[in-house]
Amino acid sequence: MPHTLHVFLEQVTRGLYNQGSFSFHHCDPRMCLGEPIPNEWTAPELLQNEHGEPIEHALWNRFIESGYGQVLFQEYSPQFPHQKYTLGMARLGRDDWHSGPGLYWNFDDNTVNHGPGGYASDGTGDPCFARAVTGLEVIDRIHASAGELNPAGDWKPMQDGNVAILSIKLL
Repeated sequence: MPHTLHVFLEQVTRGLYNQGSFSFHHCDPRMCLGEPIPNEWTAPELLQNEHGEPIEHALWNRFIESGYGQVLFQEYSPQFPHQKYTLGMARLGRDDWHSGPGLYWNFDDNTVNHGPGGYASDGTGDPCFARAVTGLEVIDRIHASAGELNPAGDWKPMQDGNVAILSIKLL
């Protein structure tokens, strides 16, 4: 996964996830999806131009204009399946052929849906490029705060299910 990891590390290094510019907002029992959408913590200057006018798709544009908004090719490998506590890069928005800038945590084996032959219309799988080894309770809290299973076994999103990412840094 060298290309996908390079794109993600460039996004982190360039501060694209900082200032409340990224939210995990769509969760179900299998995964929790995040993308650059505004939330209550988003810095106002990220959403408007120098005249105070709103910029359409402002947060998405930051990723795309950086040159690191998406991977250049779908870098799926069966050596890195979409298993619990792995991080995948989602195909969102403007280009269904290349993943990014959306990310999702897997909370179950999700390879059938996001591997080859899953949701992608071209038959390729989404890149799965990281696995959490510590801090699993934080990832579980992100998942739990965005929704819950009701008694019938259906996923019920919370009213304010957005989980804002205020910053990501390399250690």
